[in-house]
Amino acid sequence: MWLERGVADLRSEFGEIDFQSEAFPFRFTNYYFEEMGQPLFRSFISFSTLVDPAALASVKVFTNSLEQKHRESEGSRRALNIDPGYLNATAYILATSKNYAHRIYLGMGVFAQQELLFEKKAARTLEWTYPDYRSIEYQQVLRRLREMYLAQLRAHQG
Repeated sequence: MWLERGVADLRSEFGEIDFQSEAFPFRFTNYYFEEMGQPLFRSFISFSTLVDPAALASVKVFTNSLEQKHRESEGSRRALNIDPGYLNATAYILATSKNYAHRIYLGMGVFAQQELLFEKKAARTLEWTYPDYRSIEYQQVLRRLREMYLAQLRAHQG
């Protein structure tokens, strides 16, 4: 299965996985249907080793290379769409190769988009937050990942 192969490649680059969500049906847009077919699913994965946020552009370039590697055959549909991001105590940041007015250029053709703000135990959307990240299911996953991240920080400080 393409997902398992992609996850194996990610693990070889970033280390042990400390969280993998269920596969959520992706029904927020039909934007990817022609390129990838349907039905589509999204899964969130995090790694136990923290990565410097300054590496986000390099990570996106790497995941783009994985997407290319996993095409079914030369010139065929994309089998994987890997959207790297990071979260910290206050926000979830997503990497993209598409520019827009509110995005910050990181270099190497990669931009950063702030998707969510975290306030206490809640996630707040922004004017440009993608519809899928507005969903309760995605926000629950990201709040859980934030809790794990904060626990990692406390463990390193203690």
